[in-house]
Amino acid sequence: KSRLANVRKKLKKVILRMSEKQQDVQTTLEALIDQRLEKWDVLKGMAKMRLNLISPYLVNWESPTMTEFIEDSPKLKFAAEMIKELRAMWNEDWVFIFMPFGTEYHGLFKQWIAEFAGVDPDKIWIINWNITDEQKDKVAEQFRNGEINVLIWWINTIEWIDLQKKWYITYNTLQWWNPTEITQLNGRIWRQWNFN
Repeated sequence: KSRLANVRKKLKKVILRMSEKQQDVQTTLEALIDQRLEKWDVLKGMAKMRLNLISPYLVNWESPTMTEFIEDSPKLKFAAEMIKELRAMWNEDWVFIFMPFGTEYHGLFKQWIAEFAGVDPDKIWIINWNITDEQKDKVAEQFRNGEINVLIWWINTIEWIDLQKKWYITYNTLQWWNPTEITQLNGRIWRQWNFN
């Protein structure tokens, strides 16, 4: 009997309430859209609302502490809590976090995962806009052999990467505009011969 017959993809959807800071940003953006003082206010407001769903700091570009950043960003806090919970259950990491915006804050998120979830900071890797293809290949190999266990990735990882046999969970912090890109993103984990 094929091993694939027993493989089931699990999709966990949760409802997270906005933080107080997110709600304040949302209210401001709704007022901007309602006023329509400039030609592109509706589109600009919508784009910023999407960023606010990851973190209000991606809209206001403030300099929060690590704790403020996480407490005001429920999606990112949830991801860290799940990493901690799954590590306790399985004693493994093998995690991909898709965070296509806010590269300026990826370092704070990495620090939080290390401190809160107990992941060795040397095993958490950030891939952002300035990484070369050669560096990507090296990171993929380090992930496959266990040198790196948690990846925080920017938009340039919707395609390209194959982390066969190791990857078992993806955290998607933002639904992308293009549905084919969502399919590509899902394909980073849901692949042939990945029995995790």
